[in-house]
Amino acid sequence: MFPKSGRESLIAQIDREYPHQIVLPCGLDEDLEEDVVWFLDRRIGRWDMYADLRGERPVVRYCFSDQRDAAAFSLRFLAGTVRKAG
Repeated sequence: MFPKSGRESLIAQIDREYPHQIVLPCGLDEDLEEDVVWFLDRRIGRWDMYADLRGERPVVRYCFSDQRDAAAFSLRFLAGTVRKAG
């Protein structure tokens, strides 16, 4: 087996430390992006994120150490993206 690349190792570490993940599409509108930054800024040290380019469309994985933070993020932002798409 080949060793993981630096990026793969970093993603694996994030996945271990922040197992509660919410996926949003890349390219959010500016207002929604500002709201996401505001939300995350109040939780410094309790989250991480990365662009996941492994699927058909690039997405951003917002990763949280606490399930409650992930649930709050999901309620606030994931529901909003579903409504916009529908």
